[in-house]
Amino acid sequence: MRHLCAALVLSVLAACAHSHQRVGGADVIALKKQGLSDREILRQVRSPDVMLTLTDDDVVSLVSAGFTEETINALLALARDVDPGRHH
Repeated sequence: MRHLCAALVLSVLAACAHSHQRVGGADVIALKKQGLSDREILRQVRSPDVMLTLTDDDVVSLVSAGFTEETINALLALARDVDPGRHH
């Protein structure tokens, strides 16, 4: 069921974008709240059709949502930098 919910969330995101699914911190947190593991979430956002963007505030929210430092670092490595002042 949780995989179906995750697929539904990503499908809705795809409908909102033309060529890429724009995914932000709130979307990643929503997947965790649906019961997906960090590993499953990383697999979802590694898709070539996903454009992950994270702000500094998103990172704070990811910590508060219980993501591990390892997962957050992996997400940051996948993300497009939308805060020009932040360096990876």
